[in-house]
Amino acid sequence: MPSNKKRAWNEHVTIRIMVTMAMVILTAQIIFLQGHLGRLERVTDAFVSPHSLFQHQFEYNNRDAIGNHAHGVASNSAITFSISDILRKAGVDLSKEPEIQSKLPREEDVVRLYGSKPIIKGLSRCSAFRDSVPAISRMMAPAGMFNTGTNLVNQLLRENCYIPERIEKLGKESPGMRRQVPWGKHSPASWRLKHKAAEAGDIKHQDYVLPVVVIKDPYTWMTSMCRHSYSANWLHSPHHCPNLVVLDKDEILKKSVGEGNPVPVNVHYTDDNITRHESLVGLWNDYYSVWYTGASFPRVIVRFEDLLFHAEEVITEVCHCGGGEMAENFTYIAESAKTGDVHAGALGLIQ
Repeated sequence: MPSNKKRAWNEHVTIRIMVTMAMVILTAQIIFLQGHLGRLERVTDAFVSPHSLFQHQFEYNNRDAIGNHAHGVASNSAITFSISDILRKAGVDLSKEPEIQSKLPREEDVVRLYGSKPIIKGLSRCSAFRDSVPAISRMMAPAGMFNTGTNLVNQLLRENCYIPERIEKLGKESPGMRRQVPWGKHSPASWRLKHKAAEAGDIKHQDYVLPVVVIKDPYTWMTSMCRHSYSANWLHSPHHCPNLVVLDKDEILKKSVGEGNPVPVNVHYTDDNITRHESLVGLWNDYYSVWYTGASFPRVIVRFEDLLFHAEEVITEVCHCGGGEMAENFTYIAESAKTGDVHAGALGLIQ
């Protein structure tokens, strides 16, 4: 193929992939992240790029949504929050930091992308958790892929939620809010009851811990992964990331993977535990599909974006789900609300 035609074909493939990726992201946001469907139904979306990069399937149960069971821009687009007010409550004085004001997103843009109210999946299983776990033994802990806000969940729960029976019996130092699930906060859901994370402490009954799973918009998540990839490994560079498919100029990948094919991703959780995925998009799909459709045990899934814009409402629901009570006054996490956790690839309102 002549070089100019080959270049045009590569550009065509790249554009197709970017358009396909945008469709996947938009559908993931509208269907899974917003959960605006008014009835229970199976939604199957397969977006076929030249090499079938993106395929995903979810069943959406709107009984788990807060409030009137289904929220979305189409049915409820009123703006119910103020970003400047959130920052003020978090202790950020915008009058002293005027540069922040110009970087803040508009409330209407947030509503357009994520709806006007938060969505929580898994609330229908809360009673099963409370009924099966003795009150004094109940615990809650964050779980989720890298760069999704697990540290923020941990901080918000520790500052605002407690299990009263634990406090009464064990004291204020034992509120029941743990830093991570005992099998490791970033570990796959399938590791539950099969693995113990060294830093998670010795928990004899892992099923006594309610996982609070954080999911993040896949587009912004991939941006964060480009900043800090943790133990996920794939060939990319600061100038070409997330590098979802092999392009003509990738000579090494062309030989090993093949031009136009997805760039594989390996996640090294430990030396002996490595998971392999078709691409970075495949990693997001593989990880959360197990939490969403494969996990039969009690768990709640929250959107990272809701932790920024509806933190008090989300944490209150999660706290009550695990049998906890809320502190009298809600405490926001200032740095997370403002610029995010630096080591986690920036997770705040302006970065």
